[in-house]
Amino acid sequence: MFRLAGLQANPVLISTKTHGIPLFPTLKGFNYVIAAVELPSGVALFDATEIYSTPNVLPNRALNWRGRLVKDDGTSTIVDLFSIEPAKERTNIYIKMDETGKVTGLKRSTYSNNYALDYRKNKAFLTESDLIPIIEKSNKNIEISEFKILHKDDLYKPIVESFKFEADNMCDVIADKIYFSPLFILAENTNPFTLDKRLYPIDFGTAFEKSFFVTIEIPTGFAITTLPQNIAIGLPKNMGYFKFEVSKSGTNKIDITSLIKINTPVFSATEYDVLKLFYKQLIDKQIEKVELTKV
Repeated sequence: MFRLAGLQANPVLISTKTHGIPLFPTLKGFNYVIAAVELPSGVALFDATEIYSTPNVLPNRALNWRGRLVKDDGTSTIVDLFSIEPAKERTNIYIKMDETGKVTGLKRSTYSNNYALDYRKNKAFLTESDLIPIIEKSNKNIEISEFKILHKDDLYKPIVESFKFEADNMCDVIADKIYFSPLFILAENTNPFTLDKRLYPIDFGTAFEKSFFVTIEIPTGFAITTLPQNIAIGLPKNMGYFKFEVSKSGTNKIDITSLIKINTPVFSATEYDVLKLFYKQLIDKQIEKVELTKV
């Protein structure tokens, strides 16, 4: 198809993740084919078997280290399969809290690249009414209204998901104080890395970025007593970083920024301890409490 359009295109032989990594270019070492097209901006990879894929955004099954590009003259070259652009999630939440600890909020998230591909693949056949109870259950049983999804069928635009929500189980009210984790439903609560030792590499599939921005309007008659301290931590060799910032905005608002960026799709087993500690520090910070006191 690409050649009929006058483009320079060649097949790329790869081995899917379930098939393993081929050590030598043998016929049995590869079980999957994608296309490489030479464009003015560089080589773009296409997967015709994935209906939600876009140029250089391959499904997770195909993101298996390297492939071998084969030309008509019989020569071949190695091609990196990791996505050029990281998967991206950007979420903004505005929350208003009352004196009983009940919160009402508005959440808007955009998903790009592999996050958009995964969203479409997992949710394309679900209606909005199907999705609401799933999202409610996975987010501490919040109550959702005005749920919307934009660009679900436009593969070249990011997915935009938005909804309003209410919850009365996100704050602890003790005497004249209110305690809560400022990221609410966005916080990571469980470290995915629990083993003492790791024998195999850690494969995220793709580099990724998660950017969270939260504004909280505290109830009238309460003062901000305690806020988490700001933190910035990085992984060795520029493999990733985490930044968390909290600040007061006026007398009754709190602004939170949480940024997670992983630049390396695959970590070796020897890097496991560093990654495990990184996630522990990340989670500990995200679940730290804000304290409000009635005045």
